[in-house]
Amino acid sequence: RGERDAARANFGRAIEIDAKLVADFPQVANYRCDLARHYSGLGCLERDCGQRAVARTSLQRALEIAEELVAEQPGNPEYGSDLAHIRYHLGRLDWYGRELEEARANFQLAIEIGTKLAALHPTVAAFRADLAGYLASLGELESASGQREAASATVQRAVEIAEKLVADDPTMLEYRHILAARCLDLARLQLNGGEIEAARANYGRAIELEERLVAENPANVEYRSVLAGLYHALGYLQQERNELAEAQANYLRAIQTEEKLASEYPAVAEYRSQLEIGRASCR
Repeated sequence: RGERDAARANFGRAIEIDAKLVADFPQVANYRCDLARHYSGLGCLERDCGQRAVARTSLQRALEIAEELVAEQPGNPEYGSDLAHIRYHLGRLDWYGRELEEARANFQLAIEIGTKLAALHPTVAAFRADLAGYLASLGELESASGQREAASATVQRAVEIAEKLVADDPTMLEYRHILAARCLDLARLQLNGGEIEAARANYGRAIELEERLVAENPANVEYRSVLAGLYHALGYLQQERNELAEAQANYLRAIQTEEKLASEYPAVAEYRSQLEIGRASCR
């Protein structure tokens, strides 16, 4: 809580400074860009703290500024990217509030902007990485709405974008991490649709990617935490298929990873919680 309060205060100070700069120098577009980004960051923090009403106010203010900037400079890819991000974050907020059609509309707008940016600027890999994330969220929403065929096509497109990112620059670790996440999205969708072997293959692919990332970057706690979750997911699939020995082995791999994280970072409650859940799976 203390860190979130400090972050909220920092965003507030940044917004105050940005607003003064915008008032003093209204002709400088980048000051408005900074203001929109800080409102967006504050809105995401408020959303994650469960403060949906104030989060919407912050994100809506960010949206208004970003739309003005894009209207003034439609060819500026930085402003377009910011607008897509804000639409995406509004979509996540809508989804948390179970406003599914509003969430769908915001995700689709983010995808529309992201698709154009990726086409106009094919050498900017970040635009494609963002687009894959927008697609993954839309696919998850479609799956939750019972639109499995649409969800499958959407998530498959996200996987293909991530595969191209890795193929274009295999040395970029974050692209492999993104590909693992998209494989996980596809595996979950396939498991829910009864495509057991396809799900198993994509869980395995995601695990292989994350294991290599952890081997190359043992200090990266995000990679390690995600890997533990992947072991759990594959273990659950195996347990449901009565492959008990294999399931037990993956649960143990997850627990061993989580024990190390909880030991190394005792102040992080999330790691302790994950460890307890993992231990419960083995009982």
